[in-house]
Amino acid sequence: LRKDCYDDFVDYFLDITEHFIEMGVPVKYISPINEPQWAWGGSWVGQEGCHYEIPEVVELAKMFAAEIKERNLDVKLSMAESGQVGDHAMDCADLLMAEPEVAEVMGTYAYHSYWTNDPFLKKAFGNYLQKQYPQMEVEMSEWCELPLTIDSTTIDSGLHMAQVIVDDLTKMNAVSWQSWTAV
Repeated sequence: LRKDCYDDFVDYFLDITEHFIEMGVPVKYISPINEPQWAWGGSWVGQEGCHYEIPEVVELAKMFAAEIKERNLDVKLSMAESGQVGDHAMDCADLLMAEPEVAEVMGTYAYHSYWTNDPFLKKAFGNYLQKQYPQMEVEMSEWCELPLTIDSTTIDSGLHMAQVIVDDLTKMNAVSWQSWTAV
């Protein structure tokens, strides 16, 4: 998203949020970006997501935080929908939480559990977030088995997913877990 469109995007997104709240939908969290660390597009465009450098994630989050307060909305940000656990996700969490106005409206730190089957990495990252930001809940907001190497019609697929769920809930301390392709 071009920077000159950030203001319009924030207004549009929060107008929609207010619309659903007015309709009686109990919107509690909003997530304005998805998988910012990967550069989507180019010659192959077959996946959703929107690339942002970490300073851009923070800039957009600050704009959302200011407008949430301005509109007196009772919603929290769920950021940053990092596509996998690791340095990018940690740096993003640190820079988001370093901004007081963002930290004030940050409801959950959302990540995706792709490409991270290392339970030691998840444990280290989960411990880090819990130690640095004990007030912030962690949410695993998207997963499916990638790179699609397990036959989804076998028990092996179910056992693999069960292990990912257990690791995310116990090592990352996630308060929720969502399968992207469940429906």
